[in-house]
Amino acid sequence: MPSRMSLAETAVRSVIEARKALGWSQRRLAERAGTSPNFVSRFERNVRQAVTLEATERLFEALGVRAELRAELPVVDGDRRQVDAVHAWSCGYVGRRLGYLGWDVRHEVEVGSGRFRGWIDVMGFRALDRSLLTSEIKTDLPDVGGLQRTTGWYEREAWAAARRFGWRPVRQVVAVLALDSSVVEDRIRANHALIAASFPGRAAALAAWLEQPGAMPPGRCLALIDPASRSRLWLRPSRVDGRRSPSRYVSYADAVERLRHTRR
Repeated sequence: MPSRMSLAETAVRSVIEARKALGWSQRRLAERAGTSPNFVSRFERNVRQAVTLEATERLFEALGVRAELRAELPVVDGDRRQVDAVHAWSCGYVGRRLGYLGWDVRHEVEVGSGRFRGWIDVMGFRALDRSLLTSEIKTDLPDVGGLQRTTGWYEREAWAAARRFGWRPVRQVVAVLALDSSVVEDRIRANHALIAASFPGRAAALAAWLEQPGAMPPGRCLALIDPASRSRLWLRPSRVDGRRSPSRYVSYADAVERLRHTRR
């Protein structure tokens, strides 16, 4: 049967094919199922009120049809049901910073269709030079290869997402903004070659582009952030790029505790 057939259509066709295979009339099926010929006729004509789960089970049982319902869940990038306080604070922080710089900001922008869906954490548009920012906020970097694939997909989908908001960008920059923690620094150091190739732009270049309409787009970027910082220099380079100051947090757990105290 066609894979795109609805459940109701599948049930109706199964009943008709099984009945004919047995050589039964609609009246015979009605007798075996304890219902009326008119009901069987309505079911086989796919009358909406007739094709119910209860009616399908009754007719299948009478016909000896064995059915199995299998659901294929959608492929979702990220689990938006998960409560991640640091991620939420970081997304809000990035959105506010972009807003201060004059960017039009959207959060949790859904992309994809059908079984494949994802959410861009923060998107921004600057009408002055029709620039689009697609940013992925991370509290850790456990899978740089996966991050590369995800941001590549978001980069392709972001053009259509922008048009839904009435934006008409002519250029796009993808930025990974990661929590400024020692754990993240260790990930960056361990994957330095891949990160340098996949995200060659750095914090200073990204900051300049965000602040100056018409500036040269820095390409794909990686920068670190501290969602509690009030410094004007809010995009931080990693230590492999020459930064000497220590990380703001030790780990994700440390960030949770310290940010909770900061926000009280």
